[in-house]
Amino acid sequence: MTGRYLAALLLILGCPLAAQAQDFVALSSQHFAGVTTSQTTTRAMMLTVTPDTGSSFSAKAETLRDQRGAPTDFAYTSDAISAAKVETEIVARVSRSNPQAGKTLARQFARHDFAEVYRGIVGPYGLPHRNLAGSVTAYEVLAWLIANDRQEPPAGAVQAAFAQNAAAMAADPRFAAEALRRDMDEELMRLFVVMHAGWLSALNREGPAALARYADGVNAMWKTTFGQDLRQAKLTASGFSAR
Repeated sequence: MTGRYLAALLLILGCPLAAQAQDFVALSSQHFAGVTTSQTTTRAMMLTVTPDTGSSFSAKAETLRDQRGAPTDFAYTSDAISAAKVETEIVARVSRSNPQAGKTLARQFARHDFAEVYRGIVGPYGLPHRNLAGSVTAYEVLAWLIANDRQEPPAGAVQAAFAQNAAAMAADPRFAAEALRRDMDEELMRLFVVMHAGWLSALNREGPAALARYADGVNAMWKTTFGQDLRQAKLTASGFSAR
C-alpha cells in the first residue's frame, strides 16, 4: 500500500516532484502525535467503529449481516468555508500540545489541497471521494495497517470494511444530517493524510525504531479515543472482526 500511496501522493503534488514530496513529508511521525479527532467526530466515529456496547470488532460482522440492504451513499455538498474551518481547528488542537508542529501543519494546509491528496491516495482502493463512509473506512484501515506493521490490506478488505461502516451508519439517523457528514469527512480526510505522511516519514526517513514508536502511538491513540485495540482485530476479505 505504501508504494501505491506514495505514487499517488507524488502525482497529486505535481512538479518538481522531489521538492514537493520532500516539503510534504516534512510532516514527520512526531507531528501526528498531537492530531486528534474533534469531539463531534469522536462521538460520531464511536457509532461506527464501536457499534455495540462491548466495543468489539466482531460486532461489525453482525452489523453487516443485519444491514446488508442498507444504502451506502453518505455524500454531501462540499463547502470551502467549512473546509477552512476544519483546518483551523486541527491546527489549533495540534498547537496546544506542540506549537511548532502546529505551524508546520498550517504551512502544509496552505500549500496543498489535502482533500485532493486524499483522493489520490484512496481512489485506487475503490473508496468514493467526499463520502463519509469512505473516509471513516480509510482512516480505520490505515490505522490498522500502521498498528499491525502491514503495508497492504488483503484483497477485497477495503470494500468489505466500507460496507460494514456504511451499514452501521445507515442504522443511525444522526448520519442523515449533511452538515455532520461534511464536517466529519473534511476532518477525516485531513487526519488521514497527516497520519499517512507520518507513516511515510517513519518508513522512509526515520528508521525502524521510529516506525515501531509510531505504530505503538497510533494503536494507543485508537484505544484511548475509540476503546479498541487494533492489534486484536483481523482485517480480511470479510472486513473487520475480532481475532
